This record gives sequence, structure tokens and C-alpha cells, in this order.
Amino acid sequence: MPKLKVVLALPGDEVIKVGKKYVIASVEEFTSDVNHYKGIRVTLVDDDGQASTSALWLGDVVNRASKLGAFIDSLGDDTDNWSGRIIQFETWTAKARRIRVLPDVPRQPPEEKFKGKG
Repeated sequence: MPKLKVVLALPGDEVIKVGKKYVIASVEEFTSDVNHYKGIRVTLVDDDGQASTSALWLGDVVNRASKLGAFIDSLGDDTDNWSGRIIQFETWTAKARRIRVLPDVPRQPPEEKFKGKG
């Protein structure tokens, strides 16, 4: 069997960084292959263009401090409205997860940016 080309994250060196800004690039439902658990896969992109994903496991009742609960508490339960939102993880440890939604930054069209005064 071939060697895996992965690096193990050390404590404090997790993929999702507390305090860093992320844009939610995509949200999709999925079912795990082995146990057929249902979940939501959220793809995040940071300011450096690095993408990471987080699996949010679905359940009938979820705690606000769970991964899924933190997303729902901050962004609402309509996942169609999550893509494109800018978020920041305030805390991201087991049973103490909290997300802050940041205001969208309005983008100025290029032609507006360089208009002269005359």
C-alpha cells in the first residue's frame, strides 16, 4: 500500500484558524460512504486563497456550540444563503464553537474606481 502524503496538524495548528477571515465558497450535502451519515460540507477560502473544508454532521437536535449549531446560530438554517458570506471563528474547540459573520465588503466596479474629476 502506498504511503499517504499528508501532514498531521499539531495542537494549535488546526486547518481552521481562530480569528482568521474566511469566505464560504460552497455548501453541499453529502452522505458518508461507510456508515451513510448525512452531513453538510462547507468549503472555506482564506485571504491567502487557501481552501479548507469542514464536515457538519446533521442530527435532529444540535447544540449551539457544535460545529453545525455554530453555523446555524450565526448564519441561519437556510444553507442556500451561506455561500459568499464572510465569517470569522471566535472559538473553535469541542463544545465551545462560535462564529461571527462579518459585513460584506462592497466591491467597487473597476470603471468607477478610476473616474477622473472632470
